[in-house]
Formats: sequence, structure tokens, C-alpha cells
Amino acid sequence: TSTAEGVDVYDASGKNKLASIPESGVVLMALSPSTGYLVTCTKPQKDGGDGSPAKNLKVWDLSTGSCVLALTQKTVVKDQWPVMHWSADDSALMHCVTNNVHVYTKADNFATYRKVTVKGVSGMALSPAASGPAASRLAAFIPEAKGSLASAGVYDWSGSAASEPTALVRKSFFRTQGAKLMWNKTGSAVLVLGFTDVDVTNQSYYGEQKLHYLPSDPAKSDAACTVALPKEGPVHDVQWSPAGDFFAVVAGFIPAKVMLYDAACKPVYDLGSGPYNLVRWNPFGRFLAVAGFGNLPGDIIFYDKKASGACKQMGAVRSPAVTAEWSPDGRSLLTALVAPRLRVDNAFKVFTYYGEQVSTQPFATLFEASWTPAAPGTYEDGPSHPPGWQQHPHPAQQQQAARQQQQQQQ
Repeated sequence: TSTAEGVDVYDASGKNKLASIPESGVVLMALSPSTGYLVTCTKPQKDGGDGSPAKNLKVWDLSTGSCVLALTQKTVVKDQWPVMHWSADDSALMHCVTNNVHVYTKADNFATYRKVTVKGVSGMALSPAASGPAASRLAAFIPEAKGSLASAGVYDWSGSAASEPTALVRKSFFRTQGAKLMWNKTGSAVLVLGFTDVDVTNQSYYGEQKLHYLPSDPAKSDAACTVALPKEGPVHDVQWSPAGDFFAVVAGFIPAKVMLYDAACKPVYDLGSGPYNLVRWNPFGRFLAVAGFGNLPGDIIFYDKKASGACKQMGAVRSPAVTAEWSPDGRSLLTALVAPRLRVDNAFKVFTYYGEQVSTQPFATLFEASWTPAAPGTYEDGPSHPPGWQQHPHPAQQQQAARQQQQQQQ
């Protein structure tokens, strides 16, 4: 939590304070993958001494509460956060600057950096793989410049690589101003969602999007391709399964089409068409929800994905919302109608993985709703119909009943 005096870090229960960071005015922050470090950013301002830009981007060691790295970040934008990229084990930290990626390592407590030159780089993402060759893979996006095409590439950032490495896998594309880079869990592939603000075909007010696939293994570089979308039109949502073995795409003019692809970018299952613009996987990659929120009616379809990629519909419901998030145990979906997107009927609702509403709580104004996080390994994936599931009330139903009883007593 950010306070006037600084930032306080608590465990998931909110009862135990783990660290206090003496940095006021923090507007953005992010934890490292292993939660050993906290990155904070304040608004850009001048240094009180010589008028030079103050160092407003800082990395803090949560075990000591000390600042281990301080840099100047001129642009502070939530949509581009985080600007620091960590390796899976917190051993390396990377910061994208003009034509270079600066690599800091834990070995010298992030005191110095090594340059990895990627000319024109404007965005990057690190592979989340914890071991193997994929653990040292970096995906970078280079926008169009001086008549050259935009491109995305996969590079080796390890110390054994050259200071100006050649892309292991690379793909160029037309009409692309920016891109979102999305790795799968195993680091075997990265999806590149390229976009431009103007649709030259004049079919979409929201510009144009294309989805590209790049394997991280240079031996499979020929597999790099533009994803064959299930329907012409905008790409509404793309999500890798948390297991890294499939990804789902919602694309096309409404009614949009939903397609499931395997990790090699082969389409394996057609989930049909409808008023959809969002897809969410549960933490185990077992269940997924396809929904249409915002200006759409609020349909939510629940699926159980089999090992082959085939999907079985478990339920359906219509419940307008803005956000959706699966619970850490993967059995419940939390949806919320929040401000400022909508100022009326703010509430959250909880649904089972088969679409039964088990809880709702209205608010005069609700800005955000989220589950309390759980440590990895706390829950395991279970069968879609555990024994006795119909006889036992859902925990959210028990909580709802308790709230109603308390209100009646008052």
C-alpha cells in the first residue's frame, strides 16, 4: 500500500507487514517474480540541486528495505508498466533504452549493467522459463522507421551472447506502430499482437490488429508466421493457457469468433461465434470463460478443455460486467461492474466453473474487485465434478448467507 510516508508491503493476509519503503509519491509499483524486490516509480520531476531530472524509478530489496538501483524514467504511463523486466528467478533485471537493453544482475547487487544492442527497440518481454535455453530468451519489437518494416525478434541476452546479437528468430510485418509481446509459460513461443491506430481498409474505427507467432527455438524459425485468424476483423483478446500448451483468440467483427490453438500455432478447436470480446483461463489451464463485456450484453460461456484441446461447454449465463478473474483454486469466476466504466449498478458476482451464480454484492461505487492471491502450490487442479459437489454449498454461498443473516440481525 502507498502512503504519504512511503510504501508498506504486507503478506496476502494483510496482517503481517513485510517491509516499509521510504519512498513517497509512488504512482506505480510492481513486485519481481520471486517477490524479493519491489520496483517503484514516482512522477518525473527536477532534482533540487542542479535541475537535472530526478531518479524516479527505483528497485528496492524487500529483505533490507534498501534501494539497490535508481534510474530516471521520463515517461510514466500505466499502459506501459512495468518498464523493468525480470528473469524468472530474480537473478537478472532488464531496462529498455534507446537502441539498447541494459542487463543488471544480482551477482553485483545491480550495481553495473551490460548492454545488449537491439537497434530501434521500443518494447521487450523476457521469457518466463526458469531453466534451459528458453530461460535466456528476450523478445523485442522494432517499429517502422524510415521506410523499413516493423519487426519482432527473439534474442539471447545471456552473458555468452554478443553485445549486438543477431535475432535467433525474426519476423517482419506491414502497418504496425506498436505491439504487445506475450510469452507462454515454458518460453517455447511468443505471440506478437501488432496494432496501428488507422485501419487503411476503413472497416474499423479502432485501427487494425494482426497476430504473429514466433518460436524461441532457432531450429524452428521457419514456423514463425502470421496467425490465421478465425474471422476477418479486430483481435479482441488473446490469452495463453497458464500451462503454456494452448492459446485462445477472440477475433473478428461482432459476432466475433473464438478459436483455440496449440503451442505450435495449429488451430485445434472452434468455440463458435457470438457477442464476445474476452477470454479468461483458470490458473490450471483447465477451464476457460468466453465473455462479452463493456458494450456487449454480458454473455459468459464456461468450458472444460480436455487434453486434446477439445472443449466441453459446462454452462452459460448473461451477466453484464467489466472485469473477470478466476479464483486461485480455479473453481470460481469473479466478475465486476466497476467505475469509472459504469457509475450505476456497481457490484461483483461469483460464478462456479459451470456457470451457477453463488454470490453477489452491490456497491454505490466500486472501482476494483479481485481475489486474495495464493502462493503457488496452495491448490491443485481437481475433476470437473468432484464427488458430492451438488450436495455441498459453494463457499461463496456460505459467505452470502452469513452476510444476509448478519444484516437481518442488525
